[in-house]
Amino acid sequence: MQTNKQLLDEFFATGRIDLKRSRIFDYSPGAMPVNLLWDRVEGMLLGLAIGDALGRTTESRRPADRRSIHGEIRDYLPNPRAGGRAEGIPSDDTQLAFWTLEQMIADEGFDPA
Repeated sequence: MQTNKQLLDEFFATGRIDLKRSRIFDYSPGAMPVNLLWDRVEGMLLGLAIGDALGRTTESRRPADRRSIHGEIRDYLPNPRAGGRAEGIPSDDTQLAFWTLEQMIADEGFDPA
């Protein structure tokens, strides 16, 4: 099994990653302080839930179609699942992300199996 570094090196060598190779890819930043890490995880999950709820009412629409109908979406649109109120309701995408995190905590890491 390849390490993350070996896989990244392979992506650069085969052109599967379209980035300019620089020294930043040659070192690992090391572990973050636990409290800072959890602040970031909480922020990530909150951003995921808000973005998911904002986009749920226009999910599966092409960006051009969505923009022509609604313009730039900056607030919740009327939602049939909320009785037509302009209210954000996250989808199963958010729920699955939260369940994945719960399982990762229980497994003390990510186990794809």
